[in-house]
Amino acid sequence: MQKGFSKRLRRMAIASSLLLAGCATNNCNILSTSHSFGCNAMYAALIVPAVPIGLASNAIDNQRDRSRRADTWRRLQANDPATVAHCVLGCYLPEKLSKEAEHAAFERSVEQVIAWWGDHPQPSQMPILMRAYLYKGGTMMTSDPTQAETYLRKAAALSVDPRIAAALNSTEFNAYVYNQPFYDEIAETIQAQLITLRYRGMLGREADPSILKDHCQAVAAWPPAWMKMEAGYNLQRACASAYMQQYHDKLPPSGTPAVIDGVLDPIAPGSSE
Repeated sequence: MQKGFSKRLRRMAIASSLLLAGCATNNCNILSTSHSFGCNAMYAALIVPAVPIGLASNAIDNQRDRSRRADTWRRLQANDPATVAHCVLGCYLPEKLSKEAEHAAFERSVEQVIAWWGDHPQPSQMPILMRAYLYKGGTMMTSDPTQAETYLRKAAALSVDPRIAAALNSTEFNAYVYNQPFYDEIAETIQAQLITLRYRGMLGREADPSILKDHCQAVAAWPPAWMKMEAGYNLQRACASAYMQQYHDKLPPSGTPAVIDGVLDPIAPGSSE
C-alpha cells in the first residue's frame, strides 16, 4: 500500500514538473486530439510506470561511453596529436574493434609520436615518448638487440631529464591521468630490458652473466627524475624483473644474492644524486 502510494506521488511530481515546463500554458484536455509535447509527456508519466532510476542512469552512461569511444576513434584516424599521444599511454577504443585492430592502432600511435617528437621533445611530450621508446625497444629485443638498446637508452635518458617530473602532471596530453606507480613501472621495465640485453650480449659486445649472477645494477641512466627515496627499491624490482624474464618467470633460487639483496646503491652514470 505504502509502495503504491509512493509511486503515485512520484508520477504526480513528474506531471507537475512537466506542467511547469509548458503544459500549463496549453489546454490539456485529455479528450482533445491535439496536445503539446509537454501534455503528451505528462499523460505518459501518469499512465506508464516510471523506469527505475538506476537502469536509466546505466543506459545513459553506456551511451556516453560508446559515444566517447567512437569520438576517440575518429580523432585517432584523423591523427589528432592529443588523441594519438593519449593512446600511447592507453585509451578506450570502440568495443567492436578486434584485439588485432586495437593493437595496430597502438603501434601506429607509437610510430607517430616517435616521428613527431623524437628529435626535440617538449616536456609535456616526454612521458608519452618514453613509453613509445620502451615499446619500440621491447619489440626488437631478439630480432635486433643493438637497435633495441638504442631505443631503450633513449627512454632511460628521458626518464632522468629533470623536466619530466613536472610533465607527469601535464594535462596537455593526459599524462596526469596516470599515477606515479604507472610511470615507476615504465622506468623499471626500461632498466630491466637493458639489464637483460647486457646479460645476453650482442654483436660487438660479449654477454655479461655477472649482471644477474653476482651483482645486479643499473646499466643506464638512473634513477628517474621523479623518484626520491624509492629509487633503490625500484632498481631491485627492475633486477628481479630481468631475472624472471631471462629465466622464464622462475624466482631466483634461495641464496642467490644478485637479485634479492645484492643490489647495492651505486651512483650509476647519469644518475641525479
